[in-house]
Amino acid sequence: MEDLLKKKKRFTEDEARIYLKQIINGFSGLHKIGAVHRDFKTANILLHNGVAKIADLGFTKFLG
Repeated sequence: MEDLLKKKKRFTEDEARIYLKQIINGFSGLHKIGAVHRDFKTANILLHNGVAKIADLGFTKFLG
């Protein structure tokens, strides 16, 4: 996502809505298993065929 954002400078409102919904769903999945990412940034959001995926879980902490 970071490379695409540097190239485009900004997303359209529709693109942002789609990506944000996917990212929120990803974090919802992490929350369900009690995980906290702890290194969330655009470089750690990968885009593959228009689908945003949360990456670099090296600093993830599991709660409880």
